[in-house]
Parts: sequence; structure tokens; C-alpha cells
Amino acid sequence: MIIDNLTISGVIVSLIASIIAIYVTIKGRNDNQKELRSVIKHTNMIQQDEEALRLCKAIHALDPNACPGIDYILKSGDGNHAEIASWNSKSPMPSKQELADKLKQLTDKTAS
Repeated sequence: MIIDNLTISGVIVSLIASIIAIYVTIKGRNDNQKELRSVIKHTNMIQQDEEALRLCKAIHALDPNACPGIDYILKSGDGNHAEIASWNSKSPMPSKQELADKLKQLTDKTAS
């Protein structure tokens, strides 16, 4: 049985498309696992560090759609103060002054 060029081309295109689909699926899964690990890491940090929790609340008050571990990464700064290590959100990063004002406002609310 003779296979013509059109059939061979169709098989090759199908194989290439399958390989690309598998690659994209695996890469997407790996990216999702990285994001999940980051979210879990930040959740643990927030549960154990009151300063990180306050900072997350201030960020959330300024940008309700920002998600810790995805849109921004926290780190422990100098002397137990949590700070933003990187900002990945499409919205603008809050300034240090905006965060300080919001932290003060949140502190005043809890003191009342």
C-alpha cells in the first residue's frame, strides 16, 4: 500500500500539534504549581506573622483584587517588619506613604 504525500503531511502535522498540546499542558501545570506553592508560603507567613497580616490587610484595603503570593510577594524586612519584595499586579503598587497611612487607619480602627 502506498501512502501519498498528503497523508504523510497530515500525520506529521497531527504529531506536531499533539506534542505542542502536551508541552503547553505540562508547562501550565508547572506554572500553576509554582503559584500554588507561593500562595501556601504566604498563607503560612500571614498566619505566623502579625506584621505580615497587617500589611496584607492594608494592601487589600488599597487594592481589593491583589492576591498575596501571586500579585505581590512579601518578605520579612529589617527588624521583623514585613515588606513588599516584588509587585506583579497590573495595578500600580501602593506607595510606602499610602501603606503607612492605611496601616495607621487600620490600627486606629482596632484600637477603638
